[in-house]
Amino acid sequence: MLLPIVDVYDGDTIKTDMSSRLPEPLGKISIRIRGIDTPEKPAASYKVTGKLGRAGCIKEAELALEAKEFVEMMAVGFTKMKVDNFKWGKYGGRIVGDVKIGGVNVADALIKEGLAIPYDGGTKTHDWCQ
Repeated sequence: MLLPIVDVYDGDTIKTDMSSRLPEPLGKISIRIRGIDTPEKPAASYKVTGKLGRAGCIKEAELALEAKEFVEMMAVGFTKMKVDNFKWGKYGGRIVGDVKIGGVNVADALIKEGLAIPYDGGTKTHDWCQ
């Protein structure tokens, strides 16, 4: 399914608009990229205040910003992403699926760049601060 790229939320989540397929309150939805985990992003004010938010350390915060920027750069020149093998996420309110932008698998690209690790949806064990 081709979906519009509305915003890159973080390295493993892209916001889209499915208002044409879902009732209005559900139309704006996040797509969680299947098979990867990226560092937790810092607080929105991080660059000004240094607040880490969900990031465990400065290294994780910086890697999270780099992962988000990497996906944003992948999306330059593209207004849509291809989402396959999708299902409702375990936390509700978002979809988990395989995502390609411009024919490139986003999960594979992030792993290759060292900005994501493989993740099966279970307990997170990777420490981005080491």
